[in-house]
Amino acid sequence: MSSKYKLEFTLKQHTPIIHFQSDQPGATLRSTELKPKLDNFIRDDLKDIDRTLYEKYKNLITNEYYFPSDKGSSVYKIHISASKIKEIEYKTYIKKENISDTRQIGSYFGDLKAIQNSSIKITIKSLIPNMNELISEALKHVLIYENFGTRQTKGFGSFSLDIDQEQYEKILKKKHPIFYKRTSNEPLKTINNDYQILKSGRNKPYTKAKLFEYMCNNKIRWEKKMIKTRMQENFPAVYKELKYEHPPVTCNKNDRTYQYQYIRALLGTAEQNEYLKRDDNHSKDKIYIEIISLDNVQRYKSPITYKVFNNTIYVLPNPSKTIEGKRFDFRIKGQRQNLNDTPVTVPLDFNLVDFLDSTLTKDFGYQRIEA
Repeated sequence: MSSKYKLEFTLKQHTPIIHFQSDQPGATLRSTELKPKLDNFIRDDLKDIDRTLYEKYKNLITNEYYFPSDKGSSVYKIHISASKIKEIEYKTYIKKENISDTRQIGSYFGDLKAIQNSSIKITIKSLIPNMNELISEALKHVLIYENFGTRQTKGFGSFSLDIDQEQYEKILKKKHPIFYKRTSNEPLKTINNDYQILKSGRNKPYTKAKLFEYMCNNKIRWEKKMIKTRMQENFPAVYKELKYEHPPVTCNKNDRTYQYQYIRALLGTAEQNEYLKRDDNHSKDKIYIEIISLDNVQRYKSPITYKVFNNTIYVLPNPSKTIEGKRFDFRIKGQRQNLNDTPVTVPLDFNLVDFLDSTLTKDFGYQRIEA
């Protein structure tokens, strides 16, 4: 029961959350993840996203004791409880006969399982006047802008309060003046398929990456071709183990001047790339390519976030220039010699929205929405 100093909410879970304690009773959205996101939103984002709301609670927000500027803990309390319905294993590849209610296709590669909950209750407690009202407003926004758990950018861990789609999109537009949406009865499977084709392409059926095609028009070839070319030249025994090798795609037959660059980094970096070996023994062994940053790039997450609300997928672009121009080396795991002769750089001046306009709306059936 809600009161002046305690507010209670019921959450709706739109996609399973990948939880590091999936085997524990009551595992669900963690207050230790939600509370810092709420605090950061109130301190750093609310002023720009909703100035009227910020001014209403400015005395609370700017109080160092309530919301320390050094990112220290704020003074309100959050408690979350839930019942677990089931655990779901998501894999990128599953044989059709092995797909079930608890085994699904989705963009996840680890051993942890995703959790679908019911009766998710959030309780907010504070003795400070108007604090609970501020947190409840922030909660409504943060649940729309953020996902939770692992693989957040790929749609896992999407929650909301009791809100209709019109209200959902109205709040979404405050932070994202441009976004894209489409409906799907299997949103996580759709996200996995769409993102794979956007960034890396697909082998079965063979589909070239949309990012590759987009950069081809700028006379830039991706690092994947360089990796395989140098592997064939300098490590022929390793190259012969590759499961898939397709003829190179020429961007323009009349123009063979191009430059190798690390273009997949524009949609997020990784510590390594993986290539399947020939599976004559059905071993599914892989060749690992280490990606070494020369500019101390620890990680650059995807600038595209997928949100799910009921059966609608939202694609939220978060343009950033922080990865552009960074330098990397590529090396077969276990080898000392680099596959590249000189550092491979990330392209400059990448227009994320232009790329999404040219792909999502034309190739995947998404609708572009503007504030």
